Parts: sequence; structure tokens; C-alpha cells
Amino acid sequence: MKEKNLKDEAAETYLKGFNCAEAMVAFFNEKYSLNLNSRLATGMGAGIGGEKNLCGALNGAVLVLGAIFGRDDPTADSSDIYKMSSEFFKRFKEKMKTTICEEITSDIQWKSPEHKDLCSKIVGEAAAILDEIIKKNLKKQ
Repeated sequence: MKEKNLKDEAAETYLKGFNCAEAMVAFFNEKYSLNLNSRLATGMGAGIGGEKNLCGALNGAVLVLGAIFGRDDPTADSSDIYKMSSEFFKRFKEKMKTTICEEITSDIQWKSPEHKDLCSKIVGEAAAILDEIIKKNLKKQ
């Protein structure tokens, strides 16, 4: 997928009715055949349970990173996944100017067409950042 198409396809996943966190998990689940259930991200949408706190697209992205690069052995090193998660967090914050859902969506009416449009674009941007990080780190393995 080209980046532009990737952004559009991730945004379309959100527009199917998934919340932002679910959309990230569902999109990357299909793209990388992760065998994940988007249910694991449901409570992370709308800034964690509707609290409009940490953006669901960010939450979903970190879940995806964990699914691909996380550890099963509690004695295994977790420094690489922490670095990837931190990189995503910093790049997302740089792009959006914040990681807080309420701040990102402050200029729009919640659940309006503008809300769907904005959040679909955020999912697309988050997906582009995440895919770059995934590809870069898969090459290292």
C-alpha cells in the first residue's frame, strides 16, 4: 500500500463504524494478518471509555505494536517495544499537537459529521506513522 492509500483505507475502517482504537486494530489486523479481535480495543475509544483522555488511535496503535513486537516471556527484554511505543507517541503528539482526545476534538461537536471526518483523518495519520515504525522494525528482525 502506498502511504496515501494506507491513510485512506485506515480512515475508511473508522468510517465503517469502529471507534478510533478499534479502527487501528482492525486495519492492522487485516494488513499484517495478526489474528487479533478488535474487541480488545473497544474500551479504549473516545479517549478511554468516553473520557476523552488519551486518543484512541494512539491506544490502538500501541496495542498493534504489542501484538507484533511484544513479549510473551516476562524475563524477555522490553526495551525495543518501549522505544517503538515512545516513538509513536512522540510522532503522534508532534503531528496532532496533543495526545488528548478532548483537545484534538475541541473545535467540533461530538458525534457530528465533522467529528467523524476529523477522527477518520486522525486514524489515517496515525496509521501512516504506525506503518512506518512497523516496517522499519520488521527489517531489523
